[in-house]
Amino acid sequence: QIMHANAIVFLVHTGLRCGELQALKWSDIDFANETVTVSKNLSMIVNRDRKPGQKHRNAKIKGTKTVSGNRIVPLNEKAVHALHSLQQIYRMLGVRNDLVLVSRNGKVLSNAQLRRVLDRVLRKANIDKPFTLHQLRHTFATRTLKAGVPISVVSKWLGHANISTTYNTYIHVLCSEEKDAAELLKAM
Repeated sequence: QIMHANAIVFLVHTGLRCGELQALKWSDIDFANETVTVSKNLSMIVNRDRKPGQKHRNAKIKGTKTVSGNRIVPLNEKAVHALHSLQQIYRMLGVRNDLVLVSRNGKVLSNAQLRRVLDRVLRKANIDKPFTLHQLRHTFATRTLKAGVPISVVSKWLGHANISTTYNTYIHVLCSEEKDAAELLKAM
């Protein structure tokens, strides 16, 4: 079993950025209303005053970069199940922490550790195509747009500062939807 595989499932079903997941606390999850409140981001800050033996970078939880980064994202059944499964794994291992994504010793998972989790999940699923953590966010956006969620809503869920960012990034999805609609119209 891959301890943090559920984090990958959560990312693909919420569209959160990795840093947003890394900064997420259990108190940010509203299981009753099936939402997650995003208001923080984990950043790696260069330690310029480091002494020999100290880390070059330190993890620091800060607010989101923009006001639109603060948002409430709905959770589907798979995202909720992934969180419950993660809680169950933590209980079994005796891991106690306010943060949603931590290692066995209670430290926040780094991007590199999360990438290794993704790589293991891909190998276990026999997927040999290279895939990045950020592509999980794109997968979420593409799937929601193809499901008919309005671009303004997708933009809000992604925390984009303006809808044009979403539009410019996902224009190919919208164009393919328009082409499919034109084919449907011809078939009528």
